[in-house]
Amino acid sequence: PPHPFYMPLNQSRFAWQQCHETIADPIFVYRGFVPQNFQYGHILMDVLPVVVHVLTEKPAAKIAIQLDPDSSVKRFMEWFLPDFFDRLVFVPVETLVCAEKELLFLQPESLEISRPERLRISELSSALHQFSLRTHRQFKVEKVIYYKRQRATARHSRLLEEAESQTLLELAEKTLRAHNRSDEIVSFTGASADGTSLSFKEQYRLFNSAYLAFGPHGAGMANVLWMQSSCDQLPRVIEFMCSTDAADVRGCFVAKDRKRYPRPMSYWRLYGGASWIKYLIVWLLRRHDHPSDFARVDLDGFELALNQALTFADGPLQ
Repeated sequence: PPHPFYMPLNQSRFAWQQCHETIADPIFVYRGFVPQNFQYGHILMDVLPVVVHVLTEKPAAKIAIQLDPDSSVKRFMEWFLPDFFDRLVFVPVETLVCAEKELLFLQPESLEISRPERLRISELSSALHQFSLRTHRQFKVEKVIYYKRQRATARHSRLLEEAESQTLLELAEKTLRAHNRSDEIVSFTGASADGTSLSFKEQYRLFNSAYLAFGPHGAGMANVLWMQSSCDQLPRVIEFMCSTDAADVRGCFVAKDRKRYPRPMSYWRLYGGASWIKYLIVWLLRRHDHPSDFARVDLDGFELALNQALTFADGPLQ
């Protein structure tokens, strides 16, 4: 029967086929909550935490991961997990793989987990963050990042008008100066100056060198996973989250039975509390009185959050 973790297997289609690939080692199959096409945010919050957990806790096993049409997930894993890459098996949809030994599946019902997104828990996300600190280079922490969603790449809208973005940058610069800081504010869109997409490594380096990031909920904010932390100092994130006032903003609601329901998502929730971050939420509000791709930010709330972020008891990261 259909299952939220695994696609149903039509046994009659595969009964007389030869194996496309045979795996001699124990193999763990995990699909997770990830669309067929590569989506960066879902890889970081839904696939990578479980993959790293299995690789480190069951050293003899390999992991079969669904391969997207562009092989982006394979390129990502090759960058992030170079020492474990030979234990990953990338399987395109409609491929028949045969296991000669153990074939391991997650049994979510035994854990009272009904859907893959219920695995977005603190223990897995925190372990992944610590793993990234141990296995990847750490850069000098000196930047502030503004995540700016672009119409060309933002699938779920939640856009800010250019004038609004400029106001946010000016307010951030003013507040930094008030706290005797003159650090660079980098506007991050996911693309370089020439319009080409930033590589995984470039996105990692940028966020790993930031002590403060702010912007609307979106895939780019998933990079807060890479921000450095220590026992006595944590980076700060200010995420603009949909409020009930933004119910007409596309990407801030889900439609069901001809009704709209609020969709207040944040990476604090998606990373199971994001224990390595001092997290603040600022509301997104409606900009128009009709359905629109654009929202506006509660500027008073943003100024308050900036001051709070820069005056936490542990002080800004040095």
